Parts: sequence; structure tokens; C-alpha cells
Amino acid sequence: MDIEKTTTGVEALTAQDSDFRYLEAMDDLVRIVDAKGHVLFENETMRRFTEMADDDAPFFPLSTATGSFTEQAVTMTELCVAGHVFAIKNSPLIEAGKVTAVIQVFRDTTIQNSMTMRLVETNRKLKNEIVLARSIQEKMLPRLTGYGRLAFDFYYRPTEELSGDFFDVVPLGQGRLGLYISDVVGHGVSASILTMFVRQTMRSILQEERIREPATVLHLMRERFRAIRMGEGQYFSLFFALFDTMEDTVTYANAGHACLPIVERNGQIDRLDVTGRLITWEGDRYVYKQKIRTLEGGERFLFYTDGASETRSAAGTEYGEKNLQHFMKQTTGSPLSRIVTDVEQFGVGEPKDDIALVYVENQRRDA
Repeated sequence: MDIEKTTTGVEALTAQDSDFRYLEAMDDLVRIVDAKGHVLFENETMRRFTEMADDDAPFFPLSTATGSFTEQAVTMTELCVAGHVFAIKNSPLIEAGKVTAVIQVFRDTTIQNSMTMRLVETNRKLKNEIVLARSIQEKMLPRLTGYGRLAFDFYYRPTEELSGDFFDVVPLGQGRLGLYISDVVGHGVSASILTMFVRQTMRSILQEERIREPATVLHLMRERFRAIRMGEGQYFSLFFALFDTMEDTVTYANAGHACLPIVERNGQIDRLDVTGRLITWEGDRYVYKQKIRTLEGGERFLFYTDGASETRSAAGTEYGEKNLQHFMKQTTGSPLSRIVTDVEQFGVGEPKDDIALVYVENQRRDA
């Protein structure tokens, strides 16, 4: 049905009900139509828009309001007109149980839809880039399962697509191996980029500069980080251990890593206990301390980040280091699969922090 424009009743409507003055002032296109296809009212915005028509064909057919006449309910629809996309809200006017007219509000969503499409496309590209960054980050994780008498096992689970936890093992020749675990503040892209900085800097210090003393390694890492002048909200912890299988020693230093590595031998638990400042951009020169201990045959080590120990139950209880120690004592060989299963069963809801676990076993058996 064609829409027939008429001025009949327009003056009466606007005179009788001041609400029509508000319709007249609206930026959206507004009209009132009856079941016969008569336009009872158009606001100024609607009139200006329809004047742009190049022919006599109506811009907005009555069919856009049909649902409200038949269902006696507010209906929503969309319509593309003259290169514009309109979201249309139809509100019926009911008298004596019948719909006598429908108020139609046409909101131009062209720009909004265009912005939405651009946002969708931007998000798609960003997601693809994050997936690529995640792939790169995972490929940088060590694949080494053994080095001389040392056997390794690893577990890595980010809470987001990109993680702030990272670890690496770096063979250094002559029976020596560098191992570190790091926890960068935050998650996501910025944390991931910082883990890449940590990896490349550690590899440079250990392999290119051939620095071996853990305290010196941490000092240089701190100086390199200060040099790039990251924001004051950026920092990370790092625990570094140098295994020497020829001298049977482990030398280690700590830059603010609160999760001290667990050591187990013959059911006895110990820790690589040493403290030191977090690596941040601020502060004066700081001297890290290092310790050395004998690498005993059969000793087993667990390096970890707080995502495991701080997992909370429904009651709010933390998983804690003691549970990690329990599996170290009760498990022959790598305990990681059992720890991961237990942590997942202990926690509630989605994980709130990244988890990284590194297991090292000295498979030399003392006589």
C-alpha cells in the first residue's frame, strides 16, 4: 500500500498534545501513520530527509509499520534508504482495543554500523596478531628434555592468550646449564612483549657475553631493563640457577621471585633460599647475592610461579606451597601432571593467574 500524505489532523494533534512538539524537535526521523496509509504527522527531520528524493516514490513504505498494526506491540526493524541504514521502532497507538496509528522513529545508524564494521575488522586483525604472538611465545619455550644427567619437564598455562610467566633453560657447555623462571606483572600484550625482552636479554648475557655468575647476570638484567626506560608500572621477578654437572653444584640468585624453588631428596624438603629486589626501572645500584650448594645425586627441583600456589578454593583458601611439596615427596619422577590436575580440581571458576612449572631431576645416583 502506498502512503498518502495528508495534513488532516496534524494541526489538531500538535495543538491537542504537547508531546508532538517533542517529536518535532527530535533529531531522529519521526512520523505517525494510520492503517490506511495516511501520514498523520512528520517531524522536521523527516521532512528534510524526504525532500532529498529524486522521484515520487515514498522513501518509507507502510510495510515497515505493519507488524505493530497486526500484533498491537512495539516492533523493531531495519531499512536501507538512499544509502542510509535506519533502525526503526514502531509504537502502536491503541484506542478501544484497536490500533489507530503507529508512531515510527527512524534512527540513522549508518555511521554507527560503519564504525561497528571497522571495529569488528580491527578486532579481527588484533586477534590474529595476538594468536601469532602467542604462537611465537610458545615456540620460545624450551624443548630440551635432558642435559647430561639432568632431566626436565615443563608446564605452561596462560590465563589469557598471552602470558606474563616465562622460563628457559640455556645450555652453556662444559656441563653447565642456566635455568631461570620469570613472572612479569600483568597479562596480555604488554606482559608478553616484556617476556620476550627477558628471554633475548638473558640469552645475550649468557651466550654472547658468556657471563656465568648468577648475581652478575641479575645485575646486568636490571641495568638493561633500566636502560629501556619502561613505565614505572612495569617490573618482573626472576630466579636464576646455574647447574654445573661437572662440579656437582648449583649456584643461584633471586630478583624478587617470591616462589622459592623446592628441592626434594629422599623425602626431605629444602628450598633454594635467597632473596633480592624485583627488577624495575627505578632505584639505585643494587648488589644481588648468590648462594651455592652441592648438587646431590637424586635431587629433584621444582621451579614455579605464584599462579599455582595462589590458586584459591571456593572457600577462599590458597593452594599453597605445602601441596606442591607433598607431590614432590609422594611422586616418583616428574610430579607436574599430578600437580596440574590437583590445582585444577582445587580452584574454582576461570584461572586468575598464569601458571608455569619447571621440574629438574639430577638422575645421577650416589653410591
